[in-house]
Order: sequence, then structure tokens, then C-alpha cells
Amino acid sequence: MQYRFCNIIMYADDIILLAPTVSALQKMLGICSDYARVHNIKFNSSKSVCMRFGRDNTKVACYPNIYLEGNELSWVDSYCYLGYDVYNMGKNTDEAEINKRCHAMRVRANVIARRFGKASDSVKKQLFQTYFSSIYCSSLWVPQTQKCVNKVRVTFNNCFRLIFGIYGAHSISHEFVSRGINMFPAVRRQGCFSLLRRVLFPKNDIIMCIINHVGFRTSIIYGEWLRVLF
Repeated sequence: MQYRFCNIIMYADDIILLAPTVSALQKMLGICSDYARVHNIKFNSSKSVCMRFGRDNTKVACYPNIYLEGNELSWVDSYCYLGYDVYNMGKNTDEAEINKRCHAMRVRANVIARRFGKASDSVKKQLFQTYFSSIYCSSLWVPQTQKCVNKVRVTFNNCFRLIFGIYGAHSISHEFVSRGINMFPAVRRQGCFSLLRRVLFPKNDIIMCIINHVGFRTSIIYGEWLRVLF
């Protein structure tokens, strides 16, 4: 990116290595193994995996053997990194992630309704705003169909009804507004705006390389942010 080779991404104790070839990846893992041996560090090979990314959906019949500290690493088609499921190819990542978040919202709503069903509206409002004011990684979604977005909106509204004990033919918009709580579109707009603001004014060299690249303004994620916000 912009004449910079960004092949190592680190967050806390999580490391991502990016390599153009298998031999390059094995060389990088060899460097990691040597560093670990010198500094008395042990990598968790059972949680370390390899993933292939490509433009097509062609399945590889046999993957090459990759080793970290003498332990062979497995090849996978998906992996949960920092709570977000990453897929290599052949699957709508956003649809799978949306289903995961919808399930998590339903679980939280059922727990709150069961434990705080007799609480006052002010308590329920505080709980709802605490657990539903943001949806993890929703600002990264680029749904292929409106149906995916509607699924989250319906789940969000149903969780609201369950927690506040709203049944029957009530205007859900009126119920949200009367309690001063943001509906799902507003929640998603806030998430997209927060992420876009941090991306456009970064303090990280890698992100600066990305936003300065000619393809950023025409990327699908940037287009989705503009669609959601404007």
C-alpha cells in the first residue's frame, strides 16, 4: 500500500501475518519461532491457523504443510478474530455475522426480561441503552440484500418489545420516541459515523496508507458508509 509492505498486524497478543506465497509465510513463521526461542516465548499452535484468500472460489485439493515451532498448523476457511468471523471466500460473511449478532441480541433480551421483568421503565431503559445502544462491528457490514438489514431491525424491535413488555398493535416508532431511545437505523448510523471519523483522521500509518489509496473512495465499505449516513 503506497509503496509500503504491511504484512504484520498486531493487537495485544494477537498477531496476523500476511504473505504472498506459502514459502514467504513459512519464512515469517520461522522468524517468529527463532524470536520465541531466544526470548523464552511460547506460541499457542493450537489456536494458530492458516487461511488462503483468493478472488475465486476454487477449492484447493491439498494444502501445503506449514509449521510453527515444529507444530503443523491447520488450514481453515473461517476464523473468529477479535470476536468477528472472517471468511476467506465463497460465503457471505456479513450474513453469517448478522445472524450471529441477532442471536446474541435475543439471548440478552431474554435474560433481561426474565430478571428485570418487574422493574420500572427507567431501569429497563438504562438496561436497554447499555446492552443495545451499539451492535458490535455493525459499522463493517456491507449486506448484499436489504433482507439482511431488515432481519436485524426486526430482531432489535422484538428485543425492545420483550424487555418493555409491549404486546399487541402498538406503533413501535412511537414507543421508541416516547422513551427517548434510538431505533436501529440511528444506532447503525452512530456506529458508522464513529468509525468513519476515526478512519478519516487516523494516527496509524497503515490506516493512512489505506485511505490515501485510490481504491478506498470506490470501495464497497466506503460506499456503504455514505449510504447509511447520507
